[in-house]
Amino acid sequence: MGGGAPPPGWDLETAAEEGETFDLLQLCAAAAAAAAAAAAAAAAPGEAAEAAAADGMKKKKKKKEEEETKETKKKKKKTAAAAAAAAAAAAAAAAAAEEEEAAAAAAEEEEAAAAAAAAAAAAAADGNSNKKRERQQTINTNEEKEKEKEKEETEKKQKKNKTEGELHIHRSF
Repeated sequence: MGGGAPPPGWDLETAAEEGETFDLLQLCAAAAAAAAAAAAAAAAPGEAAEAAAADGMKKKKKKKEEEETKETKKKKKKTAAAAAAAAAAAAAAAAAAEEEEAAAAAAEEEEAAAAAAAAAAAAAADGNSNKKRERQQTINTNEEKEKEKEKEETEKKQKKNKTEGELHIHRSF
């Protein structure tokens, strides 16, 4: 997608199916910058310290999102698209904040974006867990087949020994 927020009416699922890629670092940076600008515009002089603390938390959040982005890029495209869409939604909501009520809405969108990013990371981890479960199931199935084969071989040997023993008894008479 390059840089900037997605156009209005943009559909995450369709974009992911079409194989679009997203520059998450740009989206996260835009979201953080827009949120900081909205917070500064909405903050009254008595709220300056609160805004500075929020800005510090946003910087930490941005750094954490950048680290998660590096890991997310290695995951499925759909998971990366979900995280990008969440960051883009937060950036769009933060940029639209012109007054105090809009700034509060932007903060809620940022929380939703963080939750969506966490959900995307959880989905990726769940995907890895499913792969591990499938591998273990394959191993268990192979072990069961091997045990069944050994059991059949043992039964054949026992049957052969029994038959040879009966033949030996009959020959001795």
